Amino acid sequence: MHTFKKTSFVLLYITFFLTPICAQKKESFIKIEPYAGFTNGTLEEILYYSFPSDKKISLLEWERKLFIYGAELKTAFKNFNLNADFETAPQNAKSGQMRDSDWLNTNDYSMKTTYSQGTNFSKEYYSTEVSFFYDIKAAKNFTVSPVLSAEYNYDSFYRKKGAEGWYSEDCRQWWHDSSSKHYPYTIRKLEKP
Repeated sequence: MHTFKKTSFVLLYITFFLTPICAQKKESFIKIEPYAGFTNGTLEEILYYSFPSDKKISLLEWERKLFIYGAELKTAFKNFNLNADFETAPQNAKSGQMRDSDWLNTNDYSMKTTYSQGTNFSKEYYSTEVSFFYDIKAAKNFTVSPVLSAEYNYDSFYRKKGAEGWYSEDCRQWWHDSSSKHYPYTIRKLEKP
C-alpha cells in the first residue's frame, strides 16, 4: 500500500500592519463562525538520482479533492486580539487519483518506464492557525498591530489495491510501449503516511 503523509509546522512569525480605527472604542467580543468549502490540488513526492542529481527516478502524485469544514474563532479584549481557525475533512473519503511514475532507464533518463494510477483516499486532513495581535495606537487615525502566529497542517492519503499499471520488464521501453506489461490490478497497496 502506498501512503502519503505530510506534516508542516510553521513555528512563529511576526508581522505588522496598519489599520484605520474608529472614534468609538472597540468592545470586547467572542465570535465563532462555522464554514465549509472544497479544496482542490495535487501534492507531489519526487525522488532524484544521486548522480546526476537533476534526473528523477520516481514521482508520486496525490490529488486532494476534498470537501472541508471547520470553524473560525475571533475574540478581543481591550487591545488584545486572538484569531484561530480549524478545518478538517471526512476520513477515508475519495480524493481524486493517485499516480505513480518511474524513470528507471539509466541510458535515457527521459523515458518513463512504469506508470500506475488508482483512486486516492484521504486518511486524515487537519489544518489550524492561531494568531495573536495587540493594537498600539500610532497616530490619531491608525494603529500598529504586531502579530504572532502559528500554523499546523497535516495530510495523509492512501491508494488501495486494484490500481491499473503498465510496466516495462527490462526498463528499456516506455510504459505505454506495446511490449510493456499491463496489469489491470496491481499487487501493491500504496500509502502516503
